[in-house]
Amino acid sequence: MLAGIRKYNRQMRSDLLKEVIAVIGVEEPWITDVEVRHTGKGFINMTVFTEHKDIELVGFIHPDEIMLLPA
Repeated sequence: MLAGIRKYNRQMRSDLLKEVIAVIGVEEPWITDVEVRHTGKGFINMTVFTEHKDIELVGFIHPDEIMLLPA
């Protein structure tokens, strides 16, 4: 399990990982870890660490909706 999303429940981890894969276009085995920084009111900054490069994302996380965009 990726350490950066360990604090979320199973469904939220699954949804968050699916969104990360959809946005960056990298399959799960290439993702080595993620770092999530909450900036307030559901907004986050995220760093996705892959085997080749680190990718910065920004977005919104809520139990009903997750939206991520490249930073």
